[in-house]
Amino acid sequence: MNLKKSLLAFAAVTALGVSMASAATIGVVNVNTVAERMPAFPAYQQGLKALEAKYGPQLQVADKELKEAKTEAAKEAVKKKYAPVIQKLQEEEIKLTQPLLQQVRDAIVRLEKEKKYEAILPLDILQPGDTVVDATSQVK
Repeated sequence: MNLKKSLLAFAAVTALGVSMASAATIGVVNVNTVAERMPAFPAYQQGLKALEAKYGPQLQVADKELKEAKTEAAKEAVKKKYAPVIQKLQEEEIKLTQPLLQQVRDAIVRLEKEKKYEAILPLDILQPGDTVVDATSQVK
C-alpha cells in the first residue's frame, strides 16, 4: 500500500495550482514528513492497518493464484476474479487518505500565504539544479 506517497505528492501539486515563475520564491516540502505531523496521521495509520487486515489475505490468495496460472487466459481470469476486491481496496484507501490530504493542503497553503511563496512543491518532483527553499520545517 505505497499509495500514500503518490497520492500526497499528486494532491499537493494539483491542489496548489502551481505556476513556475522564474524569479519567484519556490518552496519545497517533504510531503511525507509534513503528513506525519498532521493530526489526522494516526487515524490514517490505523486505517491502513485495518485495510491490510481486511484485504491482505484475499490479495495473498490472488497473488498465489496469479503465480500458479499457466496461461495468459488463466492469468486474466484471476485478475478479473479479484478486480472487485482491488477496486474496493483502492476506493477505501482514497477515502481514508482524504482527511490527511486536506490537512496537508491547508497547512501548505497557509505557509505559502504567510511566507509569500510563489508556490510550494513536493520535494520529490524537483530536478537537479532547481533553486528552491526547503520549507518542510515551517509547515505547521
